[in-house]
Amino acid sequence: MRQGDIMKKLILLLFVVLMTATACTTNPGSNLPSSPFTPSGTTTGEGPVAFTSLQELQQYLQASQANTNQYYSSGIRRGGIRILDTAQMAVAPAPNAASDMAESGKVSGTSASNVDFSTTNIQVAGVDEADIIKTDGSFIYLINQNQLTIVDAQPAAETKVIATLPFTGTPRDLFINDGKLVLFLESYEQKLIFPEYSPLPYPSYQQNTEVLVFDIGNKEKPRLINNVSLEGSYFQARMIGNVVYWVTQQNVYSGPIIHEPLMKMETGRTGRVFSPTVYHFRNPEQNYIFNTVASLNLDNENVNAETYLLGYGNTLYVSQDNLYITYQKQVYDENEQKKQFEEVLLPLLPSEVAAKVRAASVWNEKAVALEEFYNSMTEQEQGAFAEKVAEAQDEYQAKQAAARDRTVIHKIALNNGDIRYVDQTEVPGSLLNQFSLDEENGYLRVATTTRLWARHLIQYNNVVVFDSSLKEVGRLENIAENESIYSTRFMGDKLYMVTFKRIDPLFVVDLSSPTTPKIIGELKIPGYSDYLHPYDATHVIGIGKETGTNEWGGTSTKGVKIALFDVSDVSNPRVVQSMEIGDAGSDSSVSQDHKAFLFDKEKQLMVIPIRKVTTRGTYVDNDDVWYGAYVFTITQDGFTERGQVQHGGGKGRWYWDWNAEVKRSLYIGDALYTLSGKELKVNDLADPSKQLATVVFPEQKQPGSIYYGRPSPGIAVEPVAVE
Repeated sequence: MRQGDIMKKLILLLFVVLMTATACTTNPGSNLPSSPFTPSGTTTGEGPVAFTSLQELQQYLQASQANTNQYYSSGIRRGGIRILDTAQMAVAPAPNAASDMAESGKVSGTSASNVDFSTTNIQVAGVDEADIIKTDGSFIYLINQNQLTIVDAQPAAETKVIATLPFTGTPRDLFINDGKLVLFLESYEQKLIFPEYSPLPYPSYQQNTEVLVFDIGNKEKPRLINNVSLEGSYFQARMIGNVVYWVTQQNVYSGPIIHEPLMKMETGRTGRVFSPTVYHFRNPEQNYIFNTVASLNLDNENVNAETYLLGYGNTLYVSQDNLYITYQKQVYDENEQKKQFEEVLLPLLPSEVAAKVRAASVWNEKAVALEEFYNSMTEQEQGAFAEKVAEAQDEYQAKQAAARDRTVIHKIALNNGDIRYVDQTEVPGSLLNQFSLDEENGYLRVATTTRLWARHLIQYNNVVVFDSSLKEVGRLENIAENESIYSTRFMGDKLYMVTFKRIDPLFVVDLSSPTTPKIIGELKIPGYSDYLHPYDATHVIGIGKETGTNEWGGTSTKGVKIALFDVSDVSNPRVVQSMEIGDAGSDSSVSQDHKAFLFDKEKQLMVIPIRKVTTRGTYVDNDDVWYGAYVFTITQDGFTERGQVQHGGGKGRWYWDWNAEVKRSLYIGDALYTLSGKELKVNDLADPSKQLATVVFPEQKQPGSIYYGRPSPGIAVEPVAVE
């Protein structure tokens, strides 16, 4: 190697060392107000700190302005109560049911009290999850095309729409509970605000989440009885007993103004408005987000809310007692560039050269000392030194990447509507989804994937166990190196985890001793599972993709894969049966949303939405695309196809029809109901080829004039100033 090339390589290495540090750092926010809450997962006993005024909140955020990419300014925030007169709320007439149905048979009708029905596929028993469709065994309540639709589903052959409630906002999810329907609606609202010393108001658009509570005693005319409005976008919701919990997220600024979230509660012509208490923590964030946790007791209408100044929460897990918000940690170190130089390069220099570099007060003097050292080496010595720098750089960057690649977990206790912050902690790596967390007997178990970027990607997986105070008590690291987690399912004292790179290892992790988690079984087969569902204590269902080897020797995905695993011998799990549906390009919404999966062990029933691509020769334009649902009979010995329900299809692999994609399925008695964007189909549960009825949804129309959550024309609104 020529001396000039070696010098260029050395210079390049030093440049990468310095620039990598610069790219990965942000000022640490040394001017931020401190709090007694430490970022290590332990508290001093005082917990997070509440802002005592809007001015204090503004000062806190303005002090951190230099450390973020957000814009802050001061100003005055004014709000108001919106008064609703529920007597004037009307329900849109139902569409012509006769034109929206196609009957092909009759089934015997039975009373709702004697008919069994399916519920939403949830993660935690006793913790209902809001969804786009619910049923009480007689009626189906669903969100479609920005409206709430109520369907009379019994008898099945006479299924028809009996009420529609259109909105100008965006309905997101709903619950039903003892004659009440709770709907979450996102809307935008324009406000006029006065920035500091501005002679004219400034238009600001605020996103709101409205929780609308309807009395559905009369299914054809639901009556709005309560509306709780909270500023911010809707994240997720859960219901425990008769208490609804939901989380909203909101940027800390609105145009040129900072304000704390406002919450408005309106019941009939009475209402109140208040701001939830806002808390901050010692550890700074690069971008602050208001995460508000709120509750509504459906029995007594009590409302609670607390707001936490956190990062952008992207995963929510809720047990019967606690709510966990998680997000990727943001690391701050203004001295990172200097630290990397000192830890990577200086230890490799001769002691006298390193001392000379340290003693130099300015960079030019340090550079002269380094240049003299490099020029004193032979070409071979320079090459060897360059390799040492590269190796040290890799080691340092891996260590720093591990420190950056961490997830923050905040624990919030829930108790019959009360909301109480508990503590926070961190885990290495990132979470896949809500199934990466689980709470059992007071212990929180978390599965993560660590990704370290140095000169190449390093991946491995971890399982960490915390006690009720979020103190780490057990850890299992370096699972399936160079692979990442594709799905996890905690089942009692076991964790079933699928990782993937080229093959699909199914790991069985023993968690019976929280302090010593360990792998006790492993199964490697082609393909992977995106979603795992317990069949029983000794069998697990997997939904994902089949894989194969392409012409370049790499791994390519093929059709949808369904597998049943026998884990009765945890040390030697085995595949009972697997099936592939479709060719490359096929997919199932179960892979992205567990609520799309329907399973009932007693009925030996499994329903999976499918987008099936069938290859027809070498030209993708000749491929067939099919949208619908596959219905299976499943036992611990395997599964067999019971039938299919089609909602659409077309020609060509790139054919795409979102409206025909089946989003959900449910059963009532002996009837199967499958929902897509364009229709609700009713088929015989035993023989899905028998179609009983079809409710066709009208094409998207302009929003109607009825908008629950806003005053009707002519109703007075009393403005109220909010301090």
